[in-house]
Amino acid sequence: RHWVHRDGERTIHGWEKTDLKPMAAEPGMVDHSDVAPKLLLSTSPDWQAKSRWFYQVNEDYGSFAADDDIRAKVAEITAGCRSDLDKISRLTHWVAEEIRYSGISMGEGEGFTLHRGTMTFVDRCGVCKDKAGMLITMLRAAGFESYPAMTMAGSRIDRIPADQFNHCVTIVKVGGKYTLLDPTWVPGVRELWSSAEQQQEYLMGLPEGADLLSTPLSPAADHFFRYRVQGRLDARGNWRGEITLDAEGQLDSTLRRVFTRKPKEAWNDTLADLWRRIHPAVEIERSTMSDPGDLDRPMHLAATLTIPGWARLGDKHCYLTPVTARLPLLEGVGIPALSTSPATRKYPFRTRSSQSLDIEETLLLPAGLTLAAPLPLKEVTGSGADFRGRVEVIGNRLRVSAKLACKKRIYPATDWENVRSGLLEIRKIADAVLVFDRGAK
Repeated sequence: RHWVHRDGERTIHGWEKTDLKPMAAEPGMVDHSDVAPKLLLSTSPDWQAKSRWFYQVNEDYGSFAADDDIRAKVAEITAGCRSDLDKISRLTHWVAEEIRYSGISMGEGEGFTLHRGTMTFVDRCGVCKDKAGMLITMLRAAGFESYPAMTMAGSRIDRIPADQFNHCVTIVKVGGKYTLLDPTWVPGVRELWSSAEQQQEYLMGLPEGADLLSTPLSPAADHFFRYRVQGRLDARGNWRGEITLDAEGQLDSTLRRVFTRKPKEAWNDTLADLWRRIHPAVEIERSTMSDPGDLDRPMHLAATLTIPGWARLGDKHCYLTPVTARLPLLEGVGIPALSTSPATRKYPFRTRSSQSLDIEETLLLPAGLTLAAPLPLKEVTGSGADFRGRVEVIGNRLRVSAKLACKKRIYPATDWENVRSGLLEIRKIADAVLVFDRGAK
């Protein structure tokens, strides 16, 4: 209920809600502030007014004025660029990588006012608003029209034009349209705007004002792990073959972080440890990868491996788990890592981003093996996820294929049945132990 009390010249408003019960958390659910009761207050008449104020307060302060040193650095960074997009990309990644995320409060004036780019350029550090402001300063010095924008990383912004922001980003006009850039979230990421921020509201600070907008969905096909496995099983149950892993988008950045969060001298050992996750007895004949520091190329890993005793041999049967079920890094991907419990959901849920898995394995089998029981997989389609997969023996080859696409970052609870069905199907492969009849010996 809402009540009003007048005390002389003051008017006091109060709001009260009773009989509230504690919320039962669900795995992977959105922030409680997205679904729990909350009170929002604002003195702004609408988002357009808030947008114009945010623009003006930074222009009045002179947040984006460049000096000769900044202009010289911009010219150096953009030298040889063949397009505006190339210039924007280079400047965004320079700020992302060269301005360290670190900041301290400077007292009065902190908040919505972005520190001057000239200060950040000298300090080479700052928080999100400093990195965003540095990029705006450099983009303007390069001749682009650029402004700041506010967003709420991790939570929803409601339609009431209240202060619901915890993050600052950059916008630039390209081809007559504004494009989002985020130098805070893209260090080590091939994107210029992190797709971990899709389905997220934002407000641009424009001289003409702007309404609250939402970042669009990014196709699941743009964020993938693609595994290819070619192997041979000998009569003793030993496996030998080749594995490749290609990654892109947010899963490319997931793979890069496995290495870049460690000293370069440890990268080879880290790569070897990844392959050993398949089986502790794995023998690495050859192992290569692309440079994790090179953002111009997607990540690519390749290895030739031998796994002694991969299949378990009995008198009459051979017990085999597809190598697909033990591929490294799958446990760290947002899709399979999402719990399939509970069976139903009350609240919306989320993963890091839309993403997809594409796995194919071919295994040459020794003579005399016959698959005793198939592993049936169901096709799943829906607004949240799609899955297609097969496990079959054709001639003397075992073929495993699985494609799972989860299409959003934030899902309504009504998508859970569809997404959970896709997860359950791919986990049939992860949990599979295939039984083969060995035939006459």
